[in-house]
Amino acid sequence: LVSHIIKKYYAGYDEQEDLVSIGTIGLIKAIDSFDCDKGVRLATYAARCVENAILTLRRTLVALTSPLNLYSTQKLNRHIMYRL
Repeated sequence: LVSHIIKKYYAGYDEQEDLVSIGTIGLIKAIDSFDCDKGVRLATYAARCVENAILTLRRTLVALTSPLNLYSTQKLNRHIMYRL
């Protein structure tokens, strides 16, 4: 299931191993949290969880690789000071 989703939506060959790892974690979470009483098939639920895990990774990587501007740096500093 994980490989199928990755091949269908994320064709970049350079990062497929990472996506398989993250997708497998999403699959494990799906199996742990699946409730058959809700009327949803396991494959449907698991596919959505795998996609969410991959999308979360992508969002995190974009946030980490985007350059910080002055506004975001000030916002981060305020957040850190508030936590202290």
